[in-house]
Amino acid sequence: MNDRLMPNPYEPPALPVKPRRPAASSPQKSDRAAVGLPLSPRTAIRGVLRYWWQILGLWLVATAGAAGYIYQKFKPTYEATSLLRIDPATQDPFAASTTFTPGNENLLQTQVRLVSSSNVLSAAIADSKVSHFGLIRSSPDPVATLRNLLEVKALPKSFLIQVSMTTGSSEEASGLVNAIVAAYLKADAEWSDSLTRQQFLRLESFRDELKSQVELQQKAWLELAAKGNVDTPDTAKAGDAPNSRIIATIEEYKRLRDQLVEVKIDLAHAEAELDFRRKEPAAPPKAASSVEDRLRGDPDITALWKITEDAREKLVLLQNRVRNTADPSVKMQRARLATLVEQQKILWNAKIKALRKEDEDPANREVDPRKRELAQAATKVGALTATQTKLESMIAQLDVANRQQATDAVKTALIRADLEQTRGMLDLVNRRLEAIKFESRSLTRIILIDKARPAASPASDKRPKMLAIVPFATLGALLGLFTLLEFRAGRITNPQDLTRRCHAEVHSIPMLPRRPTGSLLKMGGPSRGLNEQIEEFSCRLDHLRVALCDDANRGRGRCLLITSAVGGEGKTTLAAQLASRCARSGATTLLIDGDLRRPALVDLLEVPEGPGLVDVLNEEIAPQDAMVVIDRAGGFHLLPAGTTGTDPSKLFYGEKLGQFLARCRETFDVVIIDAPPVLPVPDALILARHADGVVLATRQDTSRFPLFDRAQKLLAGAGIPLLGVVVNGVRQNDMGIGGYAYQYQPRPRRHDGSSA
Repeated sequence: MNDRLMPNPYEPPALPVKPRRPAASSPQKSDRAAVGLPLSPRTAIRGVLRYWWQILGLWLVATAGAAGYIYQKFKPTYEATSLLRIDPATQDPFAASTTFTPGNENLLQTQVRLVSSSNVLSAAIADSKVSHFGLIRSSPDPVATLRNLLEVKALPKSFLIQVSMTTGSSEEASGLVNAIVAAYLKADAEWSDSLTRQQFLRLESFRDELKSQVELQQKAWLELAAKGNVDTPDTAKAGDAPNSRIIATIEEYKRLRDQLVEVKIDLAHAEAELDFRRKEPAAPPKAASSVEDRLRGDPDITALWKITEDAREKLVLLQNRVRNTADPSVKMQRARLATLVEQQKILWNAKIKALRKEDEDPANREVDPRKRELAQAATKVGALTATQTKLESMIAQLDVANRQQATDAVKTALIRADLEQTRGMLDLVNRRLEAIKFESRSLTRIILIDKARPAASPASDKRPKMLAIVPFATLGALLGLFTLLEFRAGRITNPQDLTRRCHAEVHSIPMLPRRPTGSLLKMGGPSRGLNEQIEEFSCRLDHLRVALCDDANRGRGRCLLITSAVGGEGKTTLAAQLASRCARSGATTLLIDGDLRRPALVDLLEVPEGPGLVDVLNEEIAPQDAMVVIDRAGGFHLLPAGTTGTDPSKLFYGEKLGQFLARCRETFDVVIIDAPPVLPVPDALILARHADGVVLATRQDTSRFPLFDRAQKLLAGAGIPLLGVVVNGVRQNDMGIGGYAYQYQPRPRRHDGSSA
């Protein structure tokens, strides 16, 4: 309700419209107990309309803050990639191009681990080209940081290794990848040179040993030849048995020495490979497949499974054709299917048992490829060493036997054979040394295919999407928050909700209509006629008047006290409007301003300041002298609050107030008291003891259920009857009359003066 009085429904307002001072309510702590009302779209809309400027301000601040945080937190990332080709080493420079085989997978995985090793990453960080990058300078552990960002993987079915990294800077990502690849290539060259150098040193040592043997053998030969009494095997007769035996011994001796040379060369290579395998990093082991996965491709199980499925399909076809389940063919097929299923289970369990037994055999267990290669190299070295020892023992035994049985000619022949074999071995060693030199210069094991380059566009950029979502997300969160606050506030939105909380009748008073401004009149006026709105407002007040004031006893007037839970709920305006309607209905009406702490009726009705209730109770003036007649509002009498500054609790104490109200009820048909709110001060409870009851005023979308309940409990505890509840400012669609209207329709007069 607006703070003004309405005159006759069919006449313009007699009183000027003067805005009243807002009644400041005493601060009350809202009860946060659940009000038991459903959360509806109207609650959300009402909360938005009530707090729209807070929502707008918080939305701007939250959106700006979240956008700044996202802009700093979610930065675009750039990816840099480099490709390397790993060619398996070959001993033959004229061999055909190498093709990929499953056995090469261990080699690729080993190289993948080497790329991300600590030695390679530490060498890359030491590069002056990348040491100034922010990622390196700001990280407490650059090696661990690079290992987490670096992604190295072997491309399937190829000899290619992909080295990639994703960072917040394109130049940083490409620079780091190139530095890591360069450090890896340098380290690989050092590892390869180390292996070649070991082989070269061993072969050079063996060559020096062979040269010493040649010199000794030549010296011994010359000593025997100096005697002049020896014959070489070439001058002996073919039929001479001792010479034939000597020739056979020499051939056997040559064969053993040839084998010994080959074994020593192989042993040198095997020892070099063993040393390299001991220093080589371990490759990651392959994940073992489960027994069930290995059995799924077993041919016996697959064949039996297919036969079982064919039998099951045949059984389904027989059952569809033959309705009788006891048919012999159906029984036979069902028995055959059961037999096949049982055979399938037996075969499956037997296969699983066999595979598990095979896996438990230590000889079949898969070991680390590095360990297996290391063990193979060690075994090879041991076998070659044993073979060398055996051959040397046989040659020594053969040499001793020849020395015991032969002459100086035999010795000469043996020395000559040793010399030839030693020279042959020396020639083989020299050729192998030249081959190693050729391999180290001409063959390349690792080739850089593609160098990392700065990316022109980011690989991932979530910033635009996040910045686009932030305004809507913050707005939704704020709308939900303020909707929840509005719901928790428990405001009275529908008069029907009060009927479940009190036993008194609930009356709805619509919003007081306003006269349209000049500009509005020029535009055609409001959607509903002003007279219709005034009539609807007056009718609702008359409903309240009939319900509360028309049952007054003859000779004793009706005394009503109008109050509210807290201030600002329209109690003063309601009291003035109700007094006006009672006076217009013909009842003598007295309106008393009982709110001595904050009187408002004088300002509302534009009455000059003067004596009032305080002066009457203090017996300083007669009641009729303090009353003011409001002719413009139906002619009711107003008793203002009077001189302020007196404590109401002290003034209302005693019998003066009751005696004064009793005399007023004898004089007037209706006495209406505008009392202070119930919750802030106890004045309303004291005044209500001398009235017939209390009318509790509320305002739609402003009053709260917890405060209303507390006021109702205080009235009930004081034994004061609640005559009715009034909801002020109710909208048209909440009046509960379904949009129906019943307005006064004046009938035109005839020329003879009678109505048509």
